[in-house]
Amino acid sequence: MDPPRPPGRIATGNRPQPDGSIVRHLPPLFLSPAFARSGGLTPEREDVSPRSGIERKRRKRAAKVPPRAPPNRAHVKRGSRWHAVLVVGALCSLVLAPSSSGADLASVAVGNGYFSPKVLLVDPGTTVEFGWLEGRHRIAASQTAFWDSGERATPATYRVGFAEGTVRYRCTLHSTLDASQHCNGMCGILTDDPHLDTRQPTALILRPRRGEVVAPVPDVDAERSNIRIPVVIEGSAWDDVGVAAVAVRFWDNAGRSFERLADCAACAAPSVGWRVDVSLLPGSYLIEAAAADAAGNRYLTARQTFIVV
Repeated sequence: MDPPRPPGRIATGNRPQPDGSIVRHLPPLFLSPAFARSGGLTPEREDVSPRSGIERKRRKRAAKVPPRAPPNRAHVKRGSRWHAVLVVGALCSLVLAPSSSGADLASVAVGNGYFSPKVLLVDPGTTVEFGWLEGRHRIAASQTAFWDSGERATPATYRVGFAEGTVRYRCTLHSTLDASQHCNGMCGILTDDPHLDTRQPTALILRPRRGEVVAPVPDVDAERSNIRIPVVIEGSAWDDVGVAAVAVRFWDNAGRSFERLADCAACAAPSVGWRVDVSLLPGSYLIEAAAADAAGNRYLTARQTFIVV
């Protein structure tokens, strides 16, 4: 006859324990929360012998899902996924790490007819790298610090050191300097002044009007085709700080060109009127005016034609 079962225990299929108590092994299916609260089977009294069902199921689950190796260099095998992650991370740290000299690096893109950015704000001691995106260019600066890249084609790079102040540079193959030494075309600026004036002035040609026919004064013999006719070019210019100079360029029928500096009534004022007096042979002419401020910003008007008879 079996001994009386303890309260809260199930007598069917009891197994004697070393301490004299009797505990029945139940599959996990019957281990409900209510049964666990009743004290029928506590974790510390659970049968986990090697041949028990609970232990066999644990081993089976462990065999299906192998443990993932920790991302530790000592446990990472070459060719594994963690090895690839560590290699990529090391390369990125080398590329993104600052140089040992501590100098900063800024970049300017060189394209066909432009620098990007055109005005670059940099700190003193910064190295500026020009990168050719397309075309052939020759970058030079001839002001506070002279440097010349020489003619180079894509792909190419050129590095210069920026000391301080404002340096104006240009592509000598795709730009020109007018009579006032202002750059026209492919030009750029390096500066450490955050308040540098980079706003362009504006200019207008008021006289002669587009397509106007300029006739000689009454005392000039119009029958002579080799006589020069006096012509007056007038206009206005405006800048938020002040207009420094205005220049007018002329093209004749043969494609020859020349340039004249305008006389400003009050140059360096925000708004000025300007005038150019020239003597021209009879023919058709194309003109444009360029206004510049003290910071070197330049503005070109639309070209227009007039006829001298």
